[in-house]
Amino acid sequence: AASREMLRVLLKQELVGVPSSVLLFVGNHREGAVALALGRGLANRGVSVAAYFVSNAAVLGDHVAFQKKLFVSSGGKWLGDWGETSVVEEHQVIVDAVLGRELSERPSFKLDVGKQQPFIVAVERPSAELKPDVCFTLAFPKAYLFDVNCPIYLVDINLPMAAYKSYAGDFDPAAVYGCELSVRLRRLVK
Repeated sequence: AASREMLRVLLKQELVGVPSSVLLFVGNHREGAVALALGRGLANRGVSVAAYFVSNAAVLGDHVAFQKKLFVSSGGKWLGDWGETSVVEEHQVIVDAVLGRELSERPSFKLDVGKQQPFIVAVERPSAELKPDVCFTLAFPKAYLFDVNCPIYLVDINLPMAAYKSYAGDFDPAAVYGCELSVRLRRLVK
């Protein structure tokens, strides 16, 4: 559900419309899996989508492995592990899903987009290497988004109310989302 809503927002004309090519940088966590699901949705719409795995882990986690299988079966191109010598071809959109919400790992990730001016989409926590044009965060606002200097979309993932209370205190999804599946947040202030 989160990736479908991200796809809907991303394809709005005021963001990027339908791009011809997208490159995903995927970490080994749920946010990486969400990025692959987003890539699958783009591939299903005829967009050329490729993905690199950026992680210290030798083996894909279950969520990422499952989404990788669906991504490839939808026509996405799995490029394997990102390496120091990897070259980035031109892409209209780059999706940064390297860092997860929990920061369980901080993989080495260096990227130079050269003269390209791709539209950068961050899923949850943007990596330091890329300056996002838009950021998607799932469920509720996070403190690490205070330093993000771009539009932030909060995407509803239908957590049970007990989970909202546990993780986000007095956050009220009904008041924030209303009838929408995502909302654009105003600038977060500390």
